[in-house]
Amino acid sequence: MGYGGSLGFALLCWVVSGVTCYNPWDFSRSDSAIWRPTPRAEPPRRRAHVPSLAQPYPWAWVDASQLRAVSPLQPVMLQCEEAQMVITVHRDLFGMGRLIKAADLSLGPAACRSTSLNAVENMVIFVAGLHECGSTLQMTPDSLVYSTSLNYNPTPASNPVILRTNPAVIPIECHYPR
Repeated sequence: MGYGGSLGFALLCWVVSGVTCYNPWDFSRSDSAIWRPTPRAEPPRRRAHVPSLAQPYPWAWVDASQLRAVSPLQPVMLQCEEAQMVITVHRDLFGMGRLIKAADLSLGPAACRSTSLNAVENMVIFVAGLHECGSTLQMTPDSLVYSTSLNYNPTPASNPVILRTNPAVIPIECHYPR
């Protein structure tokens, strides 16, 4: 094996060692040209409200201290608008793959029914004025709090597979600064 053969063998060993040591998930190398995060101009700001809930008005916020997520699904979303609240409820309310009936949902003590049903996305939508459906107003020194509840009261099923027979009450609140 001459000089060319030794050089070829050394080159082959170098390539094999590079391939065997290569970790495609190691992004810690500073010379990696695969992915580099772009530096941010300013650090992200923390907000007092839940940013995952859709809110078109920055002066309204949702008190989500009672929310508990079992799955990444957000079954209830709230939009606090200037004169009304829009509640969007996923029909897979409990994240178990079973859709609830829209007729089993009502809003507030007045038991207001849903205003629309999105069958494609399995969403039930309630649109109610801030003073409708039995909502209450509480004034604090720094905000106005409109409170109501989303009520789930299941009707008895003729199906032998019963997943949830107990009613559920989900508190809904919109906070507006004074």
